[in-house]
Amino acid sequence: MKSSFVTLLMGALVARMMECPLYRCGGSVGESAVCAVWTSEGMNMSTCNERDLACRLPSGMEQEGLCVKKTSLPSVLPGEYCENLAQCLHGGKCTNNKCEGKKINESCKIDEECDVEMYCGGGKCKHANDTDCGGDVKCVSNKLCYEGKCHLMGQLDNGADSEVPGLCKSYYVLNKKCAPGPRLTHSRECPKDGKCKYSDGSVQLCLCGKTPTGKKFCPPGKGEIDVSKFLSYLSSDKRQKCHIRGNPLCRGGENIKNSELDYLHAYTAYIEVTEPGATFETTECTRNSFFTRYYDCLLYTSPSPRDRTRSRMPSSACKKKKKKKKTKK
Repeated sequence: MKSSFVTLLMGALVARMMECPLYRCGGSVGESAVCAVWTSEGMNMSTCNERDLACRLPSGMEQEGLCVKKTSLPSVLPGEYCENLAQCLHGGKCTNNKCEGKKINESCKIDEECDVEMYCGGGKCKHANDTDCGGDVKCVSNKLCYEGKCHLMGQLDNGADSEVPGLCKSYYVLNKKCAPGPRLTHSRECPKDGKCKYSDGSVQLCLCGKTPTGKKFCPPGKGEIDVSKFLSYLSSDKRQKCHIRGNPLCRGGENIKNSELDYLHAYTAYIEVTEPGATFETTECTRNSFFTRYYDCLLYTSPSPRDRTRSRMPSSACKKKKKKKKTKK
């Protein structure tokens, strides 16, 4: 009897551990007020009530998130949008709303100190290469290193030799060749067995979403994500030079105002590539808290097709809010 009770208890604990955390939103708060707090079930959040405020999420279970001025959030790489000096990493300058890093041959310790299209080598800032390379960080920001050469992203057709998905138009590699990406064989809803099945025979476990109900979902297959707008933007004359450690879709200064719709389309595709299903059935409050750069021009960290270790989302992907037209009475 005792062993049966222990088994049931352990089963309940395991089931609880396998459940998704709940992300609940309610109300709005002002500057310096608590906007996020962890609970035993997940996170309770509130919306910051001013456009220039953002919720600085808690980094630990025992901490609280506070509404702070967006301009007080640092960690903007050279080439990205800034509003004041404090936002720029490693003492960079904020000039014409763009962070500037150290210039060629200035002393450095890490890549992030150097300006756009540069890396730190031998203690000095050096220009990234456009041709030869010894790694992605030595290529300019819209190219990847493959077999010792820098290649423009997304240029290879299906069937071309490649071990790097980012070089393929399909953004997918199979048996060292560019290939059409797999697709889900069912809806995005998580099956009862918790396994997502794809057209290439692969299986992946359902992922937790950031929803108020703890709902799980299946991430889309690579063949379901339209990356064409993201890749075409990288090779267009609208692209600005970015930091090699950042996102190839960075934007700063005057570029933030130009070609807004084209940039937004490219950025949306990039989100799907790097964070498939990240915003699946989330509430507006949760999106604004966790994916603020996507929705309102703030910082958000995410994997990058260039930097396999860590990277930053573009400094601005501002989705302009439409003004309501006044109706005549």
